Amino acid sequence: RAFLKPPLNAETLALKDFLAAQALAEEALLDPAAPRDNRLRVWVLTHLAAAYQTLDYFTEAEKVLAELCRIDPGNSVHPYNTALVLAIQMKYPEALSWYRKSADLNRADPRPHLKIAFILLKYPEKGRPPDTAEAIREGEIYRRLTGGERDGEYLALRGEAAFLLNDAKEAEAWFRKALAVDPRCRTALQRLVILLGQKEDPTGEVQKEIDELRKWLQDYKPKGQEGGPGMEMKRTDLTFC
Repeated sequence: RAFLKPPLNAETLALKDFLAAQALAEEALLDPAAPRDNRLRVWVLTHLAAAYQTLDYFTEAEKVLAELCRIDPGNSVHPYNTALVLAIQMKYPEALSWYRKSADLNRADPRPHLKIAFILLKYPEKGRPPDTAEAIREGEIYRRLTGGERDGEYLALRGEAAFLLNDAKEAEAWFRKALAVDPRCRTALQRLVILLGQKEDPTGEVQKEIDELRKWLQDYKPKGQEGGPGMEMKRTDLTFC
């Protein structure tokens, strides 16, 4: 019932239902027959954290996620979701460390490596340049875990690294590959407009392509970015496409 209410603009009622579910779960755990491995508590708290995040109660979400990390320390989902909540608040250095922890806990999950690379390129620490070398290294891990180069995210990541290194030719090649895989890749569209616009005396065909790319950008609608179970990132989409 709680999950049905946010789309109906009844977030406060939804939160009350989540809190009621938490109370019922805690009561159920008092039963001697209840599972002793925290499954029920972890499940309810994960969704409670998601409810807090959806309602922008970030302090409460962080507290619940800290408890989840304490009672279920081997689960990579909790650090991943912690990083997500921090990234929404633009706390990128803290988010970076939690994405790294998630990656360490689950070496088969490609998602944290993409987020790490994105932060390294787009949101470096104040006063420091983007860490392109480390971002490329994380990108290669992401590529290996996703099974190859037919992935718009990886291709755009490599293009962004080349762009920041002022290698226009290589950046354009990577971004064209990204658009061949994902014609709506946000970073590739934005950067190609810049790269093509920098060409001296652009031909009519180049200008036509720039206009087409700008139209794509104007019509662009960001894709939803899912977090771990029960989590969804709505405003801070740490993806290249």
